[in-house]
Amino acid sequence: MYLLEAYMAEKNKHVDLRAFKIQSHYLSQNSSGYLDDLIDKLKNTSVKDRQMLINQDDPVGEQDVISNYYIQDKNNKQNLCATFMRMIPNARDEHIDNSYLEKNTFRIEDISVQKTDTAALHKGHFYLCMNDSYLVTAMLPKNITIQRVQTYINWILGVSTFDLTPIIEAPEGKRLSDLKTIKFSDPFCDELDMFQETVRLKDKLQDFLSNIFLDATSIRELDLRQIISAELTLKVSKPRKMTDDDYQKKYGAILKPISDLDNISFKDNLGNNITGDKIQKIKPILIETTDNGYISEQQLNTEMAIFLRELEK
Repeated sequence: MYLLEAYMAEKNKHVDLRAFKIQSHYLSQNSSGYLDDLIDKLKNTSVKDRQMLINQDDPVGEQDVISNYYIQDKNNKQNLCATFMRMIPNARDEHIDNSYLEKNTFRIEDISVQKTDTAALHKGHFYLCMNDSYLVTAMLPKNITIQRVQTYINWILGVSTFDLTPIIEAPEGKRLSDLKTIKFSDPFCDELDMFQETVRLKDKLQDFLSNIFLDATSIRELDLRQIISAELTLKVSKPRKMTDDDYQKKYGAILKPISDLDNISFKDNLGNNITGDKIQKIKPILIETTDNGYISEQQLNTEMAIFLRELEK
């Protein structure tokens, strides 16, 4: 029995499902239209037609693409499950054969290092599943924000109105209005453009210290960026007339551009510290893997669809 349990443990992979709300920038637009349009686009394109160049000036030419998808249709409601991949063209390592890009889809396990007709390097991938109202990700690395998916879907649909916001929930026994301060710390402060003053905080500190220690020349020789960390603390409060739903959306908007929730913390009305990953809607699951280490994508699709139903309730 012990050997069987140990074997089964090795055959399972821990996966975090992260939840996001689909919204439109325009009140007159129905968010359900995005799903229908995206499914139609995927059905009528090859993989190469869906490759989005990240930056035209990048000599490496990294691209994002939905390489595979599966449509769940039940009770006249559809879910779209897909594999979201980043690739590097013309690579000579673990690669995507050119013939795969001509197809409508290809699977992760199709990628081989043995074929010679190399078209692109598989740099990484994760999974997503969406319905009319919500989108769920699986295996999305902590250092990647949902902005990557949002940008891609806007691009492939030729719109700029598709918006994804993390779903936030208060820690057990708390309300969001109990969280009075939000503290952001490095490396978040160096990477986020929305808080420009914070990004420049280290420069200002270096100038400030240099002015204080005019006679201490050794101070000027130090790279203060290596020994000073910057933090930004925001005090928040819920307006009386704001609904709980709107307040939740505001919190989601704050978390959206943060690549690593380890770099954000909250303090409640009692002075307790709460880490950022405690307030985002995350569901941990176990997924079976093959002997070669590939996850069961059908099982994952089922689990993501279950999570979508739970979000709707």
